[in-house]
Amino acid sequence: MQNLIQDYQEKMITDGASVTELNRSNQIIRPMSPESLGSPTSPQSPKALSRPEICLVIDNLPAASGKSKIEYVLKKKNLDFENVVLLSPHESVQFGPKPTLSFKIIFRSREDLMATAKELVNKQSLKIEQNVLQMRILKDKAQFNPETSIFVRNLNPGCTEVELISEINQVFRYNLIYRNEMLKWETKVKEKAAEKAEEKKTHNKNSKRQKNQESSRNQAKEKISQYFVLGCLIIKNRQTLQSKRIAFIDFECADAAKVIIKAWNERKMEIYPNRLDVIMFNHEHIKMSLEQRRERSKTREKQFTNLFVIGFPDEIDEKRMFDIFFQYGEV
Repeated sequence: MQNLIQDYQEKMITDGASVTELNRSNQIIRPMSPESLGSPTSPQSPKALSRPEICLVIDNLPAASGKSKIEYVLKKKNLDFENVVLLSPHESVQFGPKPTLSFKIIFRSREDLMATAKELVNKQSLKIEQNVLQMRILKDKAQFNPETSIFVRNLNPGCTEVELISEINQVFRYNLIYRNEMLKWETKVKEKAAEKAEEKKTHNKNSKRQKNQESSRNQAKEKISQYFVLGCLIIKNRQTLQSKRIAFIDFECADAAKVIIKAWNERKMEIYPNRLDVIMFNHEHIKMSLEQRRERSKTREKQFTNLFVIGFPDEIDEKRMFDIFFQYGEV
């Protein structure tokens, strides 16, 4: 796994085709501009990639809106941020016939980012002139980390980020139903336990029962929100633009990552037959120098020296086989 994560450090990230599909959670995934990726790989690159900019990209702002307008909306919700940057037209996503703008919001901490993301995704409470602001799921600009991100291996070669997010949202919807049912069950258990405890205390029975029942009802009314994706990146070959069948996915919290690992590890996606290998993200390899990774790659290559070949004619004996393969190296 760590040997593959080097692609993240080496920026084996291609802009690819622009993806603007809207998934069921009203979240959009689309690449940032290739210029934002910076220069090609260098020994200094790991430090920059291990600490990406903490930002969100917001779409569906009215064309007449300016930087001051979105700053006003964020401050009104008591959301802390560092800066707001207007994206160029080719980086913006259009939702309909009316032109809209996209902004990048830069935060000082992940906690500030999460507070804004929850307002956008779970509450959908940020609006400007009837337009509900939408959070874009990031690719190379996502903040992948060991606490809330996962590493997915053995993807189908044709799998896209949109398909990954669509199935993840399906898992999260089922998980939301399960957690709501568990909350109801826990509430009933607590109510029954409180009733039994009150029956033993007859001197203040009525007042305590009413108090406990009100507490249980308030707990049942607590809204459990659905988990959501913050970033999703499928690694591609820089030359061929083909998928390398691995992906990094960042979630709002560690619990969301654990739900997907439990649902997907050594299991299949609904639309593809491949069995996935899903573990928590580990960025230790990103800190390694380019020379260290190349040296380790050579060592690994020496470990795998066996070859299994089928389909030869029956008349070919062991000596003939030896002669055929000896020209490629020591047998």
